[in-house]
Amino acid sequence: FGSTHRELFESEEAHLAAKLSLFKNVTVLFSPSTLNLDRGISVSNDSNPDIIKHLKLQGDFNRMNAQLAITVALHFDITSKELIDSIPSISPLALRLETYKGNNNNTILNDTYSLDLESLRNSLEYQLATAKSKKRYAIIGVTDIEKKSEYESLLSEFELDGYYFHNDQGENNYQFQDWSNGQKQLHLG
Repeated sequence: FGSTHRELFESEEAHLAAKLSLFKNVTVLFSPSTLNLDRGISVSNDSNPDIIKHLKLQGDFNRMNAQLAITVALHFDITSKELIDSIPSISPLALRLETYKGNNNNTILNDTYSLDLESLRNSLEYQLATAKSKKRYAIIGVTDIEKKSEYESLLSEFELDGYYFHNDQGENNYQFQDWSNGQKQLHLG
């Protein structure tokens, strides 16, 4: 269900209730088991092991999205064989967790498809899981300077070696400032 528009509600529960109200008349509701809903079909990351093992997925959120899609397809009588046979025709979403090998044994993660806080959290979790002992940096396009502090708060949770904000509106007057822990941060000037 995501966190889009979460700031408009008093609580996470009120936000979920408002989103669920959109589906009050559906016959069957498919949802992640983490929501603990009292109706519909609950799906976990461990569902459908005979099918999911054929998919190369990056990030738990992609696994959950695939599990939900598989469960819906099975519910509507698509067979496991049909699903497995169709896997080669599935292409990844462009700009969503695209991973490239860079120079000097660097790994570049392009996740510019959507840059809301939930997407950034997913990207940082994936980065943390795959980086191992490598240094980790983030370059983030900021279009709403008002939300910059929310991004900074989230970034601090992941203890990056550094992060940089980029503003695409012609403002190139950035400056570096040291954090108290020796990391560098790029500020819009």
